[in-house]
Amino acid sequence: PGGKLIAVLPTLTPDGCSTYSALFDVMDQMLRRAESAGRLKVGAREAFAVPASSRSHAAIREGFAQVPSLELEVLEQHVVASPYYDEAEAGTKAGRAAFARRYVASVYAWAGPMLQGLAVGEQRDADVFRTEMEGAIAARMEECKQDYIVSVLVAVKKVGQSHSN
Repeated sequence: PGGKLIAVLPTLTPDGCSTYSALFDVMDQMLRRAESAGRLKVGAREAFAVPASSRSHAAIREGFAQVPSLELEVLEQHVVASPYYDEAEAGTKAGRAAFARRYVASVYAWAGPMLQGLAVGEQRDADVFRTEMEGAIAARMEECKQDYIVSVLVAVKKVGQSHSN
């Protein structure tokens, strides 16, 4: 009784911006080109999905309103700076490339197996895709500076209430 749920989840800003918006735009453009060139399995671009969904604060509040035994105590949005971004690197081509290599390496840590599963070609095609992604991210470095939008929520179970949903 009275237990707490504390979570950090990706959220939408009031104007609809989501976590990794520049990255997802780059990936969609690249997947579209790869699909047109026949380097993706049929239907792979449409099927590609990140296993997380950003929600608005209104949607989160609405969800909690449907569970009377839980009270949402805290809902705070934070924009998290990329740990790979270095302002000093933004002014040079080599610095932008170094940022992109670090950033894309982190993307491949969570999305690499999904991306590799989409391809119909050889490993060389996957390497080309990664190199193209690094170039696109380097070009959009400033958009990736603060691209992780999350909300911290704290909910408490109301004492004397049972969960019926």
